[in-house]
Amino acid sequence: MRLKPTVATTMTMSLHATVQRLAAHHLVDGILLMGTTATDDLTPDSDYDVLLVLDTETAPVRMVNTWVDGRLTEVYCTTVHAVQRIVESDTAWPEASEEAAIIRWLQAGRIVFDRAGRLAKARNRSHSATVQPLPAVEELHEVWQKIGYNLAQIQRYLSSDDPVSQEVVDWRLLYSVEDVKQAYFLLRQVPWRGEKFAIRYLIEHDPDFLDTFRRYLAESDRDKKVALYEELARKAVSPVGEIWERGRTVAVPGPGFAHPSQAPVVGTVESALAAWRDLLGAADP
Repeated sequence: MRLKPTVATTMTMSLHATVQRLAAHHLVDGILLMGTTATDDLTPDSDYDVLLVLDTETAPVRMVNTWVDGRLTEVYCTTVHAVQRIVESDTAWPEASEEAAIIRWLQAGRIVFDRAGRLAKARNRSHSATVQPLPAVEELHEVWQKIGYNLAQIQRYLSSDDPVSQEVVDWRLLYSVEDVKQAYFLLRQVPWRGEKFAIRYLIEHDPDFLDTFRRYLAESDRDKKVALYEELARKAVSPVGEIWERGRTVAVPGPGFAHPSQAPVVGTVESALAAWRDLLGAADP
């Protein structure tokens, strides 16, 4: 099977004309513009971000990546039912969830089409909807564990004389530094708002981390790059503690592999480590 995109019929169509075309469809209940698309801050390199609300129980499409008027465009699709569920629920939606994203979009976006006035009502309700910015302890622990694990693996491969293992270091760094970047903001309970937000945040709040990150990106020597990565990893996890290292043990609580994905997390970090010690039949400091 070969996958291929279709021609973007809106490539030369203005955003206004695209909105009008969408609004003419009977299933489209509302259209919300987001980010710079909703403001007068568009620059020549800005993209378009659109939330499309459909009057149906289940949206037949989740997302569309296309081009409108020559600009890269993301169209996020949801339904009236989903929006109502989110804004009317007493649930404290996790900061990184799609529900929290929709709440933020409703609060800050610009309504350009609202067939039955539902988007305006949802926006009013969104201001009382609850977003939980604080990740659970288990989530923090898992992020901390993952950063330490990645560093340990990279250092292990780096110490090998095998050329392939050395090259593995370069491959692992590609995604490991992304994990460090995400962990930096998560562990500081700073909501992720994209790369431009992250750079501006670091310029204002942590220029030292940003300088280290820039030096990491510019470094071509493998050993020096790993050293800079380690420095980034240690700085990223510093709000919750020191990075775990050679000779130490960590354990992640949970229902175990092959259990249903919806199974609840059982136990705590401490109980998971205690279970491991019990399985060993000996204390593990």
